[in-house]
Amino acid sequence: MSGPARRGFQRVAAAAVALGILLAAGCGGAAAPARSPAAHRHAARPAPADADVPVGYRVHRSSEGGVSLALPLGWQAVAGRDARYPGVIQTLSHVHRAFLPYLMALATPESPLKLFAFDPASSSTHPSIASVQSLSSRAPGTYAHWSLLALRSLGRLKSLRGSLASSRADLPAGPALRVEFARSDGDRVLLYVVAARGGLWVVTFAAPPGAPDRGAWDRSAATLRVIAPQGGPRIAGGTGPLPGA
Repeated sequence: MSGPARRGFQRVAAAAVALGILLAAGCGGAAAPARSPAAHRHAARPAPADADVPVGYRVHRSSEGGVSLALPLGWQAVAGRDARYPGVIQTLSHVHRAFLPYLMALATPESPLKLFAFDPASSSTHPSIASVQSLSSRAPGTYAHWSLLALRSLGRLKSLRGSLASSRADLPAGPALRVEFARSDGDRVLLYVVAARGGLWVVTFAAPPGAPDRGAWDRSAATLRVIAPQGGPRIAGGTGPLPGA
């Protein structure tokens, strides 16, 4: 893997520790022992069209970021243009102060964070969240190589509790490293590092214990689509009402 890609993994890990933004939660109790990244391969499928989105899910897009992801109905999602819309950062940071780092990152042109979402029905003190970000825009090389580097970086997280549970998942968007783990504060995380469109992307779901099962998150990750970005950043104007509002 190139130097920039390796530094990208380090930035992901650092964001998890400093902001709680990317890597949180795992399997609730004791995490399962780490498995080979090549384990549990699944048959690759064509990239999903909207008609293939699971029942009970809604597609959220960032045309500027070149990504879309379907999330359970009721979730709200924010893209870069939404975050730059006047008043959005102030309004949503009042919903929960932990949203502020995400919103500030989204509002920054060329930010690696492309999409942020949360479940309004989850705990107001500890909401369930999801994010999509670009980890590297360069070809990462073989799955065996970059997945091993990713696991090593994640294994160095100071907030990690127990072991990483990892497997390979061949998503419609591309080959992916699926990782589950628990954070020291008890939160759970399900994370996918996906090789798509010549680069690496990270889809992360984080929630406290007792949140909906990870099967819903797996179904969501399978809807990831990566396309060519359209348009540039708009400092004012935004995209209209927040998705799901």
